[in-house]
Amino acid sequence: MKKQGIININGVYQDIDLIECENPRSNFLSGYGSKIPTGYKVNFNNKLYRIYATCYSNSASLWFISKGQKYFVM
Repeated sequence: MKKQGIININGVYQDIDLIECENPRSNFLSGYGSKIPTGYKVNFNNKLYRIYATCYSNSASLWFISKGQKYFVM
């Protein structure tokens, strides 16, 4: 089953495919933090980027960084 997300680039929403990969080891034992690595990557501009999560309560924001710009995945 293919997983998809949506990113906003300069006010234009684009569909992206999420690629499942090996979940990296994390030092966030509590499950909370500002840059928690996930088991997903995204192919953006012909390069794979790891999806990270920021979680401080009961919901998380998913994002990746490309060329210094942070993109949020919905």
